[in-house]
Amino acid sequence: MRTPPDVPVETISARSLSKRIQTSITGKTYAITGECKDAHQRPDSSWDFDLVTKDEHTESVSYIPCRIWPEQQQSINAEFLQSGPPLAKALTDGIGLTVLGETRMWNNRLQFKTLAISSEFVRNGRLYCDQEAALKRLKDRHPELARLSIDPAKVHLPSYEGVPVPNASFQRVLVIAPEHGQGTNDFKRQMKRHPSQPSRITYRSITWSQKKAPGRLGSLIRLAHQDGYGMIVLLRGGGHWSELEVFDTEILAELIAASEVPVITALGHNDDVFLADRVALASYVAPSAAASAITKSLDRQFSAELKTKSQQKAEKSLALSQKVTQDLSDARAELSAAKAQSLDLSREVATQYDHQQQVLAQMAHRRVRAWSRLATGIVAAIAISLTLGAPQVLEFFGVEPTFRAVLVTWSVTIAAAWILTWRLDVARQRSHLPAARPMRKPPSSSEWLDEIRRVRSIHRFRKLQRHSPRRIFGSET
Repeated sequence: MRTPPDVPVETISARSLSKRIQTSITGKTYAITGECKDAHQRPDSSWDFDLVTKDEHTESVSYIPCRIWPEQQQSINAEFLQSGPPLAKALTDGIGLTVLGETRMWNNRLQFKTLAISSEFVRNGRLYCDQEAALKRLKDRHPELARLSIDPAKVHLPSYEGVPVPNASFQRVLVIAPEHGQGTNDFKRQMKRHPSQPSRITYRSITWSQKKAPGRLGSLIRLAHQDGYGMIVLLRGGGHWSELEVFDTEILAELIAASEVPVITALGHNDDVFLADRVALASYVAPSAAASAITKSLDRQFSAELKTKSQQKAEKSLALSQKVTQDLSDARAELSAAKAQSLDLSREVATQYDHQQQVLAQMAHRRVRAWSRLATGIVAAIAISLTLGAPQVLEFFGVEPTFRAVLVTWSVTIAAAWILTWRLDVARQRSHLPAARPMRKPPSSSEWLDEIRRVRSIHRFRKLQRHSPRRIFGSET
């Protein structure tokens, strides 16, 4: 280590140097001026606030952390009440203050113990006025952005309302956030609870500093537009207001306002409202709230899609039910006609044996086809019942009626019904053809007549056709 010549150097520990600094600073009384920023009352009735000064030439911001202890708070508040508004009115962002107090060190940080405060209750702080001027310029340039003019308390949306973007915007989401920030981790934990998260969201890191952030954000917004992203999410967890100043800069707000891809924000604490929040399509109080809003929208989208599919299946089931009803009606009509013909033919058996044989065969043909159609209708009715009552059937067998289980039940039921009805239809198409193989014991004429009156199945009817003593349906049987 090099040291200037002839200059004595004292070597001390870091603790000793810290104590010397504390000793040199602690207990000094000053009256300092500035504007109030980020005032909040603690549970023990003390107040914390920052006294801020913004240099009009360099635009640099300096601040001193101040605290009003409970014993001073009562006396200071009493003095304010004697002349008008209470202390809380003076501790408003932008109010010019003159603060009398003592310097002290707390956890190696400078702190100003406040003994007295005077104020004219005028919001003339340069930092506050510059932010208001920036807000006015944005309103003039973007009159279409209604969020620039609403009450700060209404800027952030509640997460239960979801995100006001079309469903297609959720197909690809670009999240821009510090890589290892607490807010980013909170967002990721919340999103991991949704099953579609890995395929929808891309993360890009950024450092939210006033020098680096605008350039990095501009390039990422252009990338999102080129790659077809549907939405951009800007995240930053809580912190001191001085760490979040970048979100109140016009250049960042203009980048967000000019983005062709919708931008939503979740920046800082619950009470923080920045220019970036106002120009965004929507903003939320915290990263976890933004994640909750996105998952809420995804759940609604999934429910809507499921409802549409259910309605389509219900319409198909209704159409199938109407067709089955018509088939059953036709089957009943054919059965009634077959029964009537059977009664008529039974009276003419003695005199019209040959004619009766042919008519009985034709009547049997209609009967077996009618029974086949009836069986088709019963299969379809059972399939509809199992489809509409799939959850109850699964519960009856002790299976949890999840969406996957219901879908499998529907698929198996529809496939089985289709196979059975197809087999019955093929049998009806071949009902006029004799069986390929003969019976082992062919029936006699009386047995044939008895069976042809009672036959119900197409298979048995074709067997009887093969052993019919007469030509029926144009083929030798």
